Amino acid sequence: MNNNVVLAIELKSNSEVVLMGKGLGFGKIKGECLDATSDIEKAFKAGDSKSMKDNYLKMLEEVNGQIVEICTEILLLAEKKLGSLSDRSFIVVVDHISFAIEKIDKNIKIENPFVYEIEQLYPEEYQIGEYARKRILEKLKVDITQDEVGFIALHLNAAKENQVVKNTLKNTRLIKSMVNIIERELDVSLKENPMSNNRLLIHLRGMLQRIDSGKVEPRHPLYDVTIRECKEAYAIVSKTASLLNSEKKHITDTDKFYLTLHVDRLIRMKDND
Repeated sequence: MNNNVVLAIELKSNSEVVLMGKGLGFGKIKGECLDATSDIEKAFKAGDSKSMKDNYLKMLEEVNGQIVEICTEILLLAEKKLGSLSDRSFIVVVDHISFAIEKIDKNIKIENPFVYEIEQLYPEEYQIGEYARKRILEKLKVDITQDEVGFIALHLNAAKENQVVKNTLKNTRLIKSMVNIIERELDVSLKENPMSNNRLLIHLRGMLQRIDSGKVEPRHPLYDVTIRECKEAYAIVSKTASLLNSEKKHITDTDKFYLTLHVDRLIRMKDND
């Protein structure tokens, strides 16, 4: 496809793959074999079903070569920063960025209401998204905006966690909604205290990850004392728990305990202002 991206067939499995590596495609011709000593930095499978493979290869043929090159840079950087990514990450990122550029060319604006939360929750992914924005502007003279930076970060996080992006987006939306409940009940704007807000966001992210994994920890021995002594905070936590229940995510007593401590700390900080 270009000097750094090659479409190939893995001989052992007879499956189509996309290979990445600096200079990997330079001087290569169709039908030539690449051996294990080649500078292959990353391989992505095209898919298992014939229709998936056909759609995959058709998309790559239609996408601007510079977009493919930029996505290659992004994903190789993401592999170094984030670790192993899912096999579908290449096609997902190429598809998303090409579609984002197409929307911009048609003056269609898609807003991302979770940009702030995404930047706080997934800082490494967001930084890579900023790099993508810079490279797209340099190569294609198109500014994809902060909204798209956030969406790229979500796709990279989903690839890192081997999840579909809608699950990552759903959890991000739930985190924002829980923070909104806490802000409304306390009559505060947590963004005015970035350190406390970031600590809360990270705690909520970890809590949702535990819920999704099905991990259940024994009730904390101080649970009963805490909910009795921190009634205001626990009442607010109960409202966030109701929100999660409506989304079929059930918070454990242990997570209620720790979240109550977080909220109680925010209450005390507010009272000391």
